[in-house]
Amino acid sequence: MALWPPRIASSARWRRARTRIRSCSASSACSKFCSRRCTPASPGAPSTWLSRRSRPAAPRSRAPHTAKTPDIRWRIADMALAYDALPMQIATIAHDVDAVADRGASWFFSLSGLKHRAVVMSKHVVDDAMLVAGGSSYFTRNELSRLYRDVLAGMFHPSDPESAHATAAALWLGPIQA
Repeated sequence: MALWPPRIASSARWRRARTRIRSCSASSACSKFCSRRCTPASPGAPSTWLSRRSRPAAPRSRAPHTAKTPDIRWRIADMALAYDALPMQIATIAHDVDAVADRGASWFFSLSGLKHRAVVMSKHVVDDAMLVAGGSSYFTRNELSRLYRDVLAGMFHPSDPESAHATAAALWLGPIQA
């Protein structure tokens, strides 16, 4: 005599267990919580699987969309304004490098100044992007946290802000007399 599979498919106990799964669309525990007081074995009641899929979606939050919030719009516009001037400066200096333009003593000032402006602008943009994105942008699984770390590292690569300012001061004010 085989012990497996158990022969409960045709038993009355199996039919009772199968009808307990059925419920109305109002609740999964129909006999306890339903206001209509349906019985779990009511004929024609949909199964729990169907009732879960036919339920309406949960209502969305009443908070305004992020793009419609004035504060967020201002931050994004500020990021766009900060970024807007930089590509033109990069293109101008790249053209001068390609054309071997004669800038004389101002080459290092131009290159270190461009790098400094790019890093400061990038830090400003990424700071605002972190505020717009919220707390989840702090975690390492978020791409924005990697960008933030890279921008901060850019502050310490040559030319750092101190040497860029020293170069500008030496060009505009002359070298320091000993």
